[in-house]
Amino acid sequence: MEIKELQIKHFGKFRNQSIRFHGGVNILYGENEMGKSTLHAFIRAILFGMEKERGRASKNNEYILHEPWDNPSYYAGTIRFESRQKIYRLTRNFSEKEKSAELFCETDGMELPADQEHIQKLLDGFSETAFCNTVFVGQRSSETASELADEIRNFVTNYQEEGTGELNVREALSQLKERRQDLERKRKQNQDEKKEKIKQTKEKIEKTEKVLSELRALVEEQNSQLIQKRDRRSQFIHSRQETDKKPEKNMGLWMAAVLFQILFGGLAVMIPILDLSPWFLAVVAGVDLIVLMILFLQIQTKKQRAEKRNLDQQRKEEEIIKKMELEEEKLNGKQEIFQEEIRERMMQLGNLREILTEAGEECEQDRIMDRKIEGLQIAENTIRELSSQMYQEFSENLNETVSDILARITRGRYTKILLDENLNIRIDAGDHLLYLYQVSRGTMDQIYFALRMAVGEFFFQEEKLPVILDDVFVMYDDRRLKEVLRWLFYSNRQVLLFTCHKRERELLQEIIREEA
Repeated sequence: MEIKELQIKHFGKFRNQSIRFHGGVNILYGENEMGKSTLHAFIRAILFGMEKERGRASKNNEYILHEPWDNPSYYAGTIRFESRQKIYRLTRNFSEKEKSAELFCETDGMELPADQEHIQKLLDGFSETAFCNTVFVGQRSSETASELADEIRNFVTNYQEEGTGELNVREALSQLKERRQDLERKRKQNQDEKKEKIKQTKEKIEKTEKVLSELRALVEEQNSQLIQKRDRRSQFIHSRQETDKKPEKNMGLWMAAVLFQILFGGLAVMIPILDLSPWFLAVVAGVDLIVLMILFLQIQTKKQRAEKRNLDQQRKEEEIIKKMELEEEKLNGKQEIFQEEIRERMMQLGNLREILTEAGEECEQDRIMDRKIEGLQIAENTIRELSSQMYQEFSENLNETVSDILARITRGRYTKILLDENLNIRIDAGDHLLYLYQVSRGTMDQIYFALRMAVGEFFFQEEKLPVILDDVFVMYDDRRLKEVLRWLFYSNRQVLLFTCHKRERELLQEIIREEA
């Protein structure tokens, strides 16, 4: 890829400015505050777009920093570049309210989709992260970001498996992890719901058993009461029967009548002896008859009274018996209600125990979910393992490339760099290993530069992207700077070097003269 022209319509301090570039090394010299960093930021924004952030992050947001000074509502620009021997023109309107993008192929005269995925494919599949951690270097930012290690793993797997950028390992791992965590959340939710169900079921079982115990105690108590009432009724009936068997007490009257008859008979016998008058006998007989009649009437009256008294007593006793029977029937009715409730509670208790048993068992749905979680975890581990194995093979080549670039730009002072899978750097000094904090700032910048360029070599093998540098050589002495410029000069790629110093141009001219 080669950038041909920047057309800055409104961006920061620039308005309707056009800048053309050529192949090879382009040095853009300007004093401080002349807009070099703004041009540098414009290239990134025009290629990848720019979003306006909210909240605290908006203070340092690129969108805010580079809003047009004279007309913030019109915020746009164009880049013309060559890719795969065709000229393309990409225009963007950055304004939040009128955001748009247009991609046009000048070679074919065709308008193309301007979505970021299509643009990324057109530019050899590089992402913004890869771009900003390799060929695009800002002021005081020679270090690479932590995301570059993920980008390298993704690139290595794509290169080994497909040879294209279609497979995104990081995205695949992210999706697998998200799906696994989602299933784990659902599994935990199911387990929590099951625990809660078991807890509630146990509480219901305890309440039901307590109610059953109370019901059984009531039934036992009422059984005792019913037995007592039945016994009292039986005793009452038995005492009544004994009373009915007793004879009536009329013997006194009957004895009086018998004694009177004996007396009358004696008088009748004594009349002839005593020579009493027949009229006397008649009077005595009349008196006897009257007395007998009186005695008979008294006996009848007493008998009637006794019968009436017995009838009243019988009615009262029957009422008492009926009342006893009614109380027994009520107790029997209550017993039936309690027994029915006991049966229902027993059925409820059985159902609750079945629910408790089922809740305590692992259901088929849980087993399926566990197998899915296990499968996703295996897939994650497999991808990481394969990616790690591929990276291990790739890292040897990367170490060699970084070491070669570093040896050339340091004139052989440092010849070997060791990188782990997280791009942690150690320098082989021959007899011992050095960490970055043990070398000077200038050497550290050279190492990071070598790392960026080496990774860029692997990332962009078909389309070599331009190296875009914004005052990154401030800490370099002239000797170091000349060797870096020499490497860039012979790298066979376009270089856009923004600087506030004239020594880059002078050193480059020396290199060109030496080459001639």
